[in-house]
Amino acid sequence: MVQESVNNALRHAKAGSITVSLAHENSSLVITVEDDGVGFAMQKAMLDQQQSGKGLGLFNMKERAGFINADFEIDTVPGGGTVVRLELDFK
Repeated sequence: MVQESVNNALRHAKAGSITVSLAHENSSLVITVEDDGVGFAMQKAMLDQQQSGKGLGLFNMKERAGFINADFEIDTVPGGGTVVRLELDFK
């Protein structure tokens, strides 16, 4: 999932920088991938995915996170970069 986030930032975001961070918060491992690229409109991307039938890596990652009981969030706005956050609880 981290690799997919970095690949998306490289391929699509036109990012000047990409930051990958790992943190231990309470009983969780938190992995964050943040870029300063073009961002995207989340609702439009979801609609485009449904209409085209093609998978978007970010949305497939959400499903994969569910397989390992991890929380997965995407925070993005057009022109404002993207933050992808994966939180895996060790309880």
